[in-house]
Amino acid sequence: MATILEIAKTLLGEVDSSANRNRVRLLPNKDAQVELATRANSWKSSKTSDYSKRVALCKSIASQILEPDGFVFFHIDADRPWADFDSSENVAQIGRLLLGPIRGHVARNLKVASESPKVDDKLQRLCFLIPCYSIESWLYQNIRVARSICERKHTHAIEALRFDEWESDRGALDEVVKPKENCCLGDCYNHELASNCFPSRDARSARKSFAATVDDLASRQALCEALARSKVVDWVSAG
Repeated sequence: MATILEIAKTLLGEVDSSANRNRVRLLPNKDAQVELATRANSWKSSKTSDYSKRVALCKSIASQILEPDGFVFFHIDADRPWADFDSSENVAQIGRLLLGPIRGHVARNLKVASESPKVDDKLQRLCFLIPCYSIESWLYQNIRVARSICERKHTHAIEALRFDEWESDRGALDEVVKPKENCCLGDCYNHELASNCFPSRDARSARKSFAATVDDLASRQALCEALARSKVVDWVSAG
């Protein structure tokens, strides 16, 4: 959770570097059912026992984006390299299982048709963070810190070569399948990689999933206006 909070702050800084980040409040959702729904992608489970969790998640998201200054950041791994992003089951399931019910909840609350532009405006406040292949594809962009941790903890020569390759071709990280299984760091140091001088400009320069996420956030007028005002931005996590 803390790792995603750091990455969310970094992304917002890329959208508007002049925003007062001290006045941007990022809050993980503390509802037990919502937390269960976001754990291990349970929200897309077909089990009857998981249905109520998905309903709770959709209601919670709808409630948050209906707030005057409410936004939701939903993190989900594509589980695909960037080249195969369009085949991501996780991304497809967002549309099938989440967006429809959320749209319905918002429309009922606003007392308008689900196709109303008012509903579309509110849905623009639901922002997706979708790294390819996984969050480690972004975090390993912090090559200086990753290399330092590796040297301190593991001293694997092969890892030094891998970091050199990634540093020379930042975009290659987005094409690695299961990156945490292909690096000695695994997911053990994710928060340190996210919070210790994360090189957001370098990650963005790869022009793949990190840049695509920044561009998507920057296209959301309500979010940009809120950042410009340095107003409160609330946050709901997807684990």
